Amino acid sequence: TEKTRVIGSSEMDDKTAWAKIGELGLDKQLASTDSCSITFGELAEKYLAKYPFNKKSTKDLYEQVIRNVLMPKWTDAVAINIKASELKSWLLRLDVSDCTRGKYRSRMSHVYEWAKSEELIPEFVQGMNGIVSSNPCTRVRGPEFSQESDYEALTLAVEDTFKLLSEIKGRNGEYEIALLVAT
Repeated sequence: TEKTRVIGSSEMDDKTAWAKIGELGLDKQLASTDSCSITFGELAEKYLAKYPFNKKSTKDLYEQVIRNVLMPKWTDAVAINIKASELKSWLLRLDVSDCTRGKYRSRMSHVYEWAKSEELIPEFVQGMNGIVSSNPCTRVRGPEFSQESDYEALTLAVEDTFKLLSEIKGRNGEYEIALLVAT
């Protein structure tokens, strides 16, 4: 965005005028983003740049979901204007498992919660049914967003484990991996 100055007399040069703006503390207002017009893309970029991830692998995973899934759809949308119903419809159209869909919603929600904690967006906004959280993800619910997997671990009896290992013995690398898993 372009910044212009309207302070001081017309004879004042730009360097002096910008110094005066700094003295008055007005430069901080110029640097802040209007919380009512900040886009989800702007929030996401700030989040990826500033959030203190504990592990690089976690940051990489979040960045992949944010950049490849969420931002193509929501980059230009004003963050506090995204409706829960619109978000839910979009998520349901994605051809992914319920568990993955739930993770996408969770990643987007994390961006919103961080943005609220950084005071980039307000905690609450006026919704159709009164005051609601500015995070639309909190209103997207249903079994289609469960992060529970239907995976169930299988436990083999000792005899069955030895039988399985004997059947795959000699296969390239499979025996070692199965033995590692068994132990």
